[in-house]
Amino acid sequence: MPPVTALEVEEKLGLEKSPVSRWLKQAVAEGMEYSDDGYDPFGLTGRRLSKPLVVAVHGACFAGGLEVALNGDVIVAAQGTLFGQPEVARGVFAFGGGVIRWLQRTSWGNAQVHLLTGDTLTAEQAYRIGLVQEIVAPPDVMDRGFAIASTIANAAPLGVRHSLAVSRAAIYEGPLAAAEKMAKLRAEIVDTEDAAEGVRSFLEKRKGNYLGR
Repeated sequence: MPPVTALEVEEKLGLEKSPVSRWLKQAVAEGMEYSDDGYDPFGLTGRRLSKPLVVAVHGACFAGGLEVALNGDVIVAAQGTLFGQPEVARGVFAFGGGVIRWLQRTSWGNAQVHLLTGDTLTAEQAYRIGLVQEIVAPPDVMDRGFAIASTIANAAPLGVRHSLAVSRAAIYEGPLAAAEKMAKLRAEIVDTEDAAEGVRSFLEKRKGNYLGR
């Protein structure tokens, strides 16, 4: 049996009439441009979130919906979720960031075989190639997403922010630029109250009480 494409699944489920599909058509018609103080859900223009974004997905995660999910930092998928980037079957390509994000999360071959064929991945296949980070039972997907976000929120804010900043620099500016940023931020963070609290909490065998300064 030949592979089922994401486009065929979308048509079967009627997803071309979904709110996400209508929103994407409007975004494309408007040029997908956002003001400097606006928020681009694809993460391609304007300002970026300074905090990590945890994404929980279930059902069918295709095309622009998948590109929005890939703009997150961690993706939790419900069992049974289907993924696909079917733009090549529609006469376009994944210009909402898919052609970039797939390479960031997977290998060249894994990215191209799905970007160029528009086929469908199961949650297990997406997990195997690194597209998603966890698979959970459908009723638990939101709770697991919130649990990860809560763990991050309870960590030292400066440490989280700087970790994200340096990681992004490594992706978008290269390892040398990231190393320079890391050295600068390291010099700043070691003298903060949170760094001192981290040492105290370790010695006292308790959770840290971080204030972000």
